[in-house]
Amino acid sequence: MGQPSAQTMHDLGAADSAPAAARPARGGFRPDIQGLRAIAVTLVVVTHLWGWPTGGFVGVDVFFVISGYLITGLLLRELERTGRISMRGFYARRMRRIFPMAVVVLICTVVAAYALFAASRAHSTFVDAIWAFLFVENWQLVFNGTDYFHAGAAISPVRQYWSLSVEEQFYLVWPLFMLALGALAMRHRRRRGSHAESPMSGRLPTVLGTVIAVVVLASFGWAVLRSGEYHAEAYFSTFTRIWELGVGALLAIVVGLGGAAAGSPRVRGWLVALGLAL
Repeated sequence: MGQPSAQTMHDLGAADSAPAAARPARGGFRPDIQGLRAIAVTLVVVTHLWGWPTGGFVGVDVFFVISGYLITGLLLRELERTGRISMRGFYARRMRRIFPMAVVVLICTVVAAYALFAASRAHSTFVDAIWAFLFVENWQLVFNGTDYFHAGAAISPVRQYWSLSVEEQFYLVWPLFMLALGALAMRHRRRRGSHAESPMSGRLPTVLGTVIAVVVLASFGWAVLRSGEYHAEAYFSTFTRIWELGVGALLAIVVGLGGAAAGSPRVRGWLVALGLAL
């Protein structure tokens, strides 16, 4: 899995984007989610340093689920509150949180590469940085047939951007998908003569959850099929990773449908314990 340096760039301040039912009344700080992030990062770091625990790379899988949960919760609340999703506002927030640090790290890495590496490797680092800057580094690794666990050649200094690339591709499509479903729900409601202002007041959460579940199953099935022979694609491809973000999205919908019960301290306590056990 990707090293945490790039992964921790994404939405570290996004604890306020949890669904309202699961959000503390004050401050928006989610100690359970931040604690889970800390455990996930620690697992990845320790695994890269000492090779133990051997499954420590699961930390990035956890980050994907958290990301799907937080972003979907943010979009659901906006739909509930305004009946629409501001694409401009959404992408502006993502850029402010991710882009400045990502660019600084890339520039420093390329400068260091030209100062320390041979010309050929410095040039390849620059090319990799361009792919990372465009948030498609994961596809560069797929095209190159990179085997994460058995890398024979020199490892790219920006390879950890692959996971950030997967998330940004998810962010590019997911709000548009939810906005389209919300618009269809409102149109259908108006045809039936309903005066509900919010698309979240009807069957949209159920429909949205069903569609996400289909996507999750399809992505997971594709990941299993590709894991046997096409290791690079199975590991780095957006299509084989989208199910993890989708699981987080399903959690956000379930919490939203569960209302206060889903956000109660007792229920959240059991869920935190279950997460730690897993």
